[in-house]
Amino acid sequence: MENYEEIISPIQHECTSKDYTWKCVEYAWQIRRLRLQIQSGDPYEDGYSAEIDVKFCPFCGYKTI
Repeated sequence: MENYEEIISPIQHECTSKDYTWKCVEYAWQIRRLRLQIQSGDPYEDGYSAEIDVKFCPFCGYKTI
């Protein structure tokens, strides 16, 4: 049996805007890379999506180590 306490969470930080079009996330496999993800509509149709590296979360002020 594995010790699950030693497994790193895949998401270190995640905040989402109230309308769900903006999300700020830091993944465990990319520590110190905080990304602001923007999506409007279906990106495969008329919508768009983009990612921007940021220094802090605009929703809660979280900063990477």
